[in-house]
Amino acid sequence: MKKILLIVSILLNILLLFILGYAVQRLGGPNAILSRIRNGGIAEAYQHRTQILENLTIDSSNIVFLGNSLTEYGEWPEFFDNPNILNRGIAGEFTDGILRRLDPVISGKPKQIFLMIGINDLILHRPPHILANYRAIVEQIKKDTPNTQLIIQSILPVNNTVKNTGLSNADVLTLNEGIQKIATDFNLQYVDLHQKFKDTSGKLNAIYTFDGIHLNRAGYELWTGEINNLVLR
Repeated sequence: MKKILLIVSILLNILLLFILGYAVQRLGGPNAILSRIRNGGIAEAYQHRTQILENLTIDSSNIVFLGNSLTEYGEWPEFFDNPNILNRGIAGEFTDGILRRLDPVISGKPKQIFLMIGINDLILHRPPHILANYRAIVEQIKKDTPNTQLIIQSILPVNNTVKNTGLSNADVLTLNEGIQKIATDFNLQYVDLHQKFKDTSGKLNAIYTFDGIHLNRAGYELWTGEINNLVLR
């Protein structure tokens, strides 16, 4: 009997370790968790960039690229040779963060907004929560600056073979279905970048990434090519 109890105890401990390891992976790994604890959930780099951007002027001549690190790392004014393009991407951004910092973006009533957001949310939230935030973002933009042309861009797949991102492409697909429906509900332009970036197995094509989630030069060349005809001159 004691032997059986010992075996059961060992198996339960292994199961608990597995669950703990999975949870840590879903949260981005030990370093990401420690960063959230140290910074109250918000990294210093995010705070710095948010503060820098919030007082910069946007007006009706501007085209705003709004999103997370995928947006921030793009050199959009140079990609399109257009100094009126402004980059309002912040690495680590969630839909909740976009909602918090949306007012300075839309108060100047920019000519266009290119929006891509949601992949980071999948670390902590399920699609229904993310899509509720996404709809709120779109509703606020349409209400406060109705003449701004809002371009909705799908989120991209990830490649867990190149590097384990802790994210699921099944969740990405579910989220994109919801994002596309929001675009349809508001009669907005929807750009299905997911379709262009995936490989035959549905993962982010390895030729476009070094870490399974962010884009290399070829990735940005593909992205800019897909939206080139939508960027107003």
